[in-house]
Amino acid sequence: MHAKSVTHANILIAALLTTSGLVELIVGILCFIIGNTWACLTFLLFGGFYSSYSFVLMDLGGQIEAYSSTEEYAQSVALYFLPWVIFSFILWVTTWRSTWPLTILMFCVWMFILLFCIGQFLGSVKVYKAGGFFCLMSGVLGMYNVYAGLADKTNSYFVIKPMSLPQFGKKD
Repeated sequence: MHAKSVTHANILIAALLTTSGLVELIVGILCFIIGNTWACLTFLLFGGFYSSYSFVLMDLGGQIEAYSSTEEYAQSVALYFLPWVIFSFILWVTTWRSTWPLTILMFCVWMFILLFCIGQFLGSVKVYKAGGFFCLMSGVLGMYNVYAGLADKTNSYFVIKPMSLPQFGKKD
């Protein structure tokens, strides 16, 4: 985490297993039922990502002892993050015809995972902190998107109108 004097992310295990893991898996299944493929894939895979990362942090399989050095372990965690960097980039690209808030959210998610991956490869606290900033921004933008999706004139005095991205090329 590298915020103040905190160097271990173990405090996040409960959130990673529940809210970020289990809840996202349940939401992904519900999105499948209603036919929202993008949300289904996003929630199911990120639910799996956060759940599996919590297992890495808990060292359930004895991963840390399996490596000869902390550097080798850090490289293996970076390799764990690498497919998630690619996946989150693909998700970001698929939002380019949606709304600004969703596109910016997915960009921040991609940058946070990318910077965490680079930070693991380099062992750089500064890169981790930059990733932490994008992670924080992802949380704020995620809450904004939740509010924008939930609030309408029947339940809120403050309704956020969608900010669609400009559409280029041939119209369908």
